[in-house]
Amino acid sequence: YFEAVSTVLDRDDSVFVVSAWNDNGFFERADPRKLLRTHYFPGLGWLLPRALWRDELKAKWPKSHWDHWLRDPKQHRGRECVYPAVPRSFHAGAKGTFMDSWHHNRYFAPIKYNLDPDVHWTRDDVARVQLDNYEADLDRRFSSATHFADLDALDRFLDADTPPADIVFWYSWKQNPGTEFKPPNFVCLSEKFKLWHEHKRAARHGVHDFIYRNLPVLLVNTFDSKYAHYKPDHLTPFSSSACPPRTWRDLGRG
Repeated sequence: YFEAVSTVLDRDDSVFVVSAWNDNGFFERADPRKLLRTHYFPGLGWLLPRALWRDELKAKWPKSHWDHWLRDPKQHRGRECVYPAVPRSFHAGAKGTFMDSWHHNRYFAPIKYNLDPDVHWTRDDVARVQLDNYEADLDRRFSSATHFADLDALDRFLDADTPPADIVFWYSWKQNPGTEFKPPNFVCLSEKFKLWHEHKRAARHGVHDFIYRNLPVLLVNTFDSKYAHYKPDHLTPFSSSACPPRTWRDLGRG
């Protein structure tokens, strides 16, 4: 995987590092050859260019918490991380400095790893994640997708056994990180679509790209997404006022 995908580090200055991990790699039908981009450093097996280490990171590398440090804009400077739709690395252990059984059982144990030895990465697979090609593919998907801003309408559409197509779901609110007493407001949608409750994970410009009921979905927050202009005028984005109240206990924690 790294040997094949490392070429994007040489050809695309907008890429910071390549990771082998997908924080939202829970989906059986994800394309094992698909590569994605995120602003949020995934960690858990990653590759960086020698020049990045030598010229930027080595002299100021922290003694601890380097994963959080790498997520700081001062380090990545707006560059993005490339990662696979289907994780290529394995997470082991339910206990650690920042790991407990709740997080492990909820977000790590269900991960769907690549188990197919016949998956081989081609130049075209890698080329698709280069910035210009990636943006062109997003433009195509937004332009040809079926758009929703209502969860019930989305499920009725999927229940009708419709032909495979890209789905775009629009919502709009200012994200909050939550507290020890209350989950973040993103849980309204993360619970529905089986994603991490931390909205930054695997996100890029306010967009999450994943599989829901075997179809590819772009989940877009118009509050802070540069892709908001693709929203059809007749749709009013899903609002947090439509979300039921949630507690950590509802999520099985505490």
